Amino acid sequence: MTATDTTAQRTSRRFAPFSMIVMRKLRAAVLRAWRRRQRRRALDRLDDRMLSDIGLSRGAHGYDPLPSPGRPTRGDGWRMR
Repeated sequence: MTATDTTAQRTSRRFAPFSMIVMRKLRAAVLRAWRRRQRRRALDRLDDRMLSDIGLSRGAHGYDPLPSPGRPTRGDGWRMR
């Protein structure tokens, strides 16, 4: 640090890692949302027969798992995002 540094410059340099962490978390959240939206769009393009082939059905709140005899299903409260 030189004597000509302003307080703002000093603080921003000091807390750079913190803002990097925030940016990383923000980027991860945006990516997660984007992937979820892409997945939703892909599922929206499928017809009901294809959905049943992969064990899903169109529910009131998105897509629900079909009850299948082969595997244990999650409770009714579970909704796929």
